[in-house]
Amino acid sequence: MEDIQLQDRGAGEGNLLVLRGALTIEAASRLRGALLKAYESQSTLELDVRALESIDLACVQVLCSAHRTFHRVGRDIAIAGEITDGVRSALRAMAIDPEVCDSSRVSVCPWKEGDGHE
Repeated sequence: MEDIQLQDRGAGEGNLLVLRGALTIEAASRLRGALLKAYESQSTLELDVRALESIDLACVQVLCSAHRTFHRVGRDIAIAGEITDGVRSALRAMAIDPEVCDSSRVSVCPWKEGDGHE
């Protein structure tokens, strides 16, 4: 079961989107909604993925699309905490390589930013 919580840090500190459990296609619409709300707040966004066990292609696509959208208006999405082995394994299985983000507008793939990236 997944958990998606958008938190306003207040005092100009931006938003924190906490992702827990297993994000599957059933969660993609809720994830998109949380990302849209964060985007509309015109604040920075940090993703806390420390408790994210796994993620499927639908949710990765939603996150990558949001990253490009934020970047287009000069805002970033960053990863907070270490990306779990389950998420790294899922990204590898999908052949998603943080070193080669598919958008020329995006300088840094957020999947590369996790504290545990080697």
